Amino acid sequence: MVTRNVGIPGVFLSPKTQGYTLFWVLWAVFLLNACSVDPAVQLNRIESRLTTMAELRSYEYIYREILYFGEQERFLGFIPTKNRQFLFSVNLHVSAGVDLTQARVRLNSQDNPELLLPEPRILSIDAQEDSLRQYFSQDLGGGLQLLELSDLLDQAKESIQADAVSRGILNQARAEAQDILSGLGRSLGFEHIQITWLKPENSESAEQPHE
Repeated sequence: MVTRNVGIPGVFLSPKTQGYTLFWVLWAVFLLNACSVDPAVQLNRIESRLTTMAELRSYEYIYREILYFGEQERFLGFIPTKNRQFLFSVNLHVSAGVDLTQARVRLNSQDNPELLLPEPRILSIDAQEDSLRQYFSQDLGGGLQLLELSDLLDQAKESIQADAVSRGILNQARAEAQDILSGLGRSLGFEHIQITWLKPENSESAEQPHE
């Protein structure tokens, strides 16, 4: 899986690349099935294992988000009775990839394996708890509650998902997944492996295939 760090104004994270974390798992799945004499049986087993794996996370962004919570109340307009303000940062991981439960495998007209896969999507957005850092706090009236923090994170996740999609995370996840699966096919002796991406609205109607 490839990881990209994404900052916000005033915050910088250096880019880095991680290895394909699922490479050896997928390689083992294909290799175990490659011994089958009957190609149809082999492909059926590959499909079964792929769907069992559930998903392929092929690209990830890491965001450092600045979150603020503020709540103030005054008595008679000038006597503060509540002043709750909290400013902190947290890292959020956005993972994109392929839902393998919908994967299908078949032989094409040239007797080469063809993988039919749904288009990549955002698979998860997770907050990294150990990255939480508080910059400022005023707790007159009580500290920040867990539910309030959860609401802040949910709002941040919505904006982060939109930003990640606009930056092209789905296209990058698509390209990485295609490279991973194509490379695995070649390592098993398939000179050509075709990957066909299915349209979300109709799993039987495919977009342009790739080899």
